[in-house]
Amino acid sequence: MRIENKVYELLKRQNGLFTCSQAQQAGISKSALADMVEKKIIERAAHGIYISADSFGDDMFIKQTAVPKLIYSHETALFFHELTNRTPNRYSVTVPSNYKPSKWIIDSCKVYYVSPEHYSLGVIEKRNGMGNLIRVYDKDRTICDVLRSRNRMDIQIVTEAIRQYAIAPKKDLNKLYHYAEQFKVTKMLRQYMEVLL
Repeated sequence: MRIENKVYELLKRQNGLFTCSQAQQAGISKSALADMVEKKIIERAAHGIYISADSFGDDMFIKQTAVPKLIYSHETALFFHELTNRTPNRYSVTVPSNYKPSKWIIDSCKVYYVSPEHYSLGVIEKRNGMGNLIRVYDKDRTICDVLRSRNRMDIQIVTEAIRQYAIAPKKDLNKLYHYAEQFKVTKMLRQYMEVLL
């Protein structure tokens, strides 16, 4: 099979995006990848990440593929869960506090840090507008995150998100209060919820 055909097969199998290590496993060398970038068959979307040259790159998916520790959170998660109508101008992401993201992520995203023991709490996968699965915190965890980080956020966004959560037909108050205990925001959450419920 020709190298170009292997690349097209890889793009098809991997939702239009593949990593350098996936290419090497498929028998495509780094020099062949560089040659195809030069010929504009593929584009280098990020370090070690390639996409089809004629595709619209899914920036969310690219970032998460390049940085597997990255989880979409805060303002971005609020938007995903329809708890805000404000489209974030930068993605909000959370990483463990013992991880140092690259300059590319720090410059292009609003980065939040959380202790490693709380990092995986409430992670779910949702399809984004491009149809790719994205790791994001569930809405209950997101409410606790915005309370915890309220000093770094627009207070109107925080208040509106909690109001939207309170009136949502599908919510899990037991899970919400369990997360609130983990993040030590129970008292503050009760104050908001008493006014809104």
